[in-house]
Amino acid sequence: MISDITVEIIESDNVKTALDYLLQKPDSCGTDGMYLSQLPDYLKFNQEILLTSIKDGNYEPGIAEEAEYLRKTGKKRKITKLTSLDRLVLRMIYQVLNNYISTSFSQNSYAYRENVGVNDAVEQIRKFISSGSKFVAEIDLKDFFTHINHNLLIQNLLSANIDAKTILLIQKFLKMKVRKRIIP
Repeated sequence: MISDITVEIIESDNVKTALDYLLQKPDSCGTDGMYLSQLPDYLKFNQEILLTSIKDGNYEPGIAEEAEYLRKTGKKRKITKLTSLDRLVLRMIYQVLNNYISTSFSQNSYAYRENVGVNDAVEQIRKFISSGSKFVAEIDLKDFFTHINHNLLIQNLLSANIDAKTILLIQKFLKMKVRKRIIP
């Protein structure tokens, strides 16, 4: 098994990259009352505590908040809002795990992958059509992330040689408390 991926997750360069990524996002407030723009100051005083809690397996995600919003189209969309700190930790995890598992994704998948998107999908469709393909399919599984089989996910992580401590951290996020917010 690959030695402790958790060590890679808490490396200072990884923390900085994750922080820089979040600071490029619109400044939003997490369920902890902290804005993304406040993370640098928070980390000045608490980074060592945060990283030690992750390293020791003691990090506990905060409470997430789920709300259902009405889109302009009239359809409802569920949004789950996290604490700003949890967003940072998840980004730190993602950046490291992406190196280990991204090769297992289909090259024809354009959702939730770094540096690919709608334009790339359209270009691939154009290539398929110009090479003689008669059919192209778009598949979007409704509420996919809320119905992921956690046991299968964990088995896939184990197959990718992800260490137990990192898997435990991911499981904590999968089982984190979520409160429902009612929007009138």
